[in-house]
Amino acid sequence: MAIGGYQSEFSVYVTGLDTKEKAASFELMSRRMVDENQFEILDFQLYGTPKENPRNQLESTLQLRVFAQAKNPKTVSPGRLLGPLMSNQLSGYPGLTANFDFRTAEPKLFCAYFPGLVNQSHVQQAVHFAATDDNARGYLVTRTEVYTPIDRLPTQPDYQPTNPVALPSFEPTVRAPLGLAVYARSGDKGANVNVGFFFPRGLHESAKYDWLRSYLTTRKLRGRFFHIVTCVNLNQESDTYLCF
Repeated sequence: MAIGGYQSEFSVYVTGLDTKEKAASFELMSRRMVDENQFEILDFQLYGTPKENPRNQLESTLQLRVFAQAKNPKTVSPGRLLGPLMSNQLSGYPGLTANFDFRTAEPKLFCAYFPGLVNQSHVQQAVHFAATDDNARGYLVTRTEVYTPIDRLPTQPDYQPTNPVALPSFEPTVRAPLGLAVYARSGDKGANVNVGFFFPRGLHESAKYDWLRSYLTTRKLRGRFFHIVTCVNLNQESDTYLCF
């Protein structure tokens, strides 16, 4: 854990037609107004999806979050980020409206967490024995040169479903979000597990489980860019999980 630098953010709102195009226009104009080389991160994040047939302005309004991080607090200060970018309010897309609570636009320190390896030659292990007479003793531990080569380090097992069921046997299906049939929770699933999946108990439990373990394979879950180890809860009343 270490001080990573300074960050600030603010939000503007996008409404009406062509919301993605409006957000892209604001981002393009903004990036031309600042020196991007001064930033560690300068990100424009569009939140929300307008309804196809909105009944009011709320149902067609999205949030565009501008998020920045830099080593120098002046780089993300209101005078160098918020002020210049908000000068696009009249020349930008129609209806450009800011969230006027600009407290988040003030630079704030953030911490960065990064795991790493330290060469054992830089670490001296010692054992200390405490004594009631204040004569504590300390002994240095003799270092050996035994180590495990990287190619011999253990890897996370990859469990594939045994005897998978052919997906066409589950009757005709429709394309829908996975969350309509399966629940999930991320984090706190063990040392190498990122997400857990389970389904509500009820009718057709066995068929649901066979479909989930056959459909949600490691290859499908990882896609092209992610390395994810998953667990499916076999019994919500216990800690029994199927990992794959």
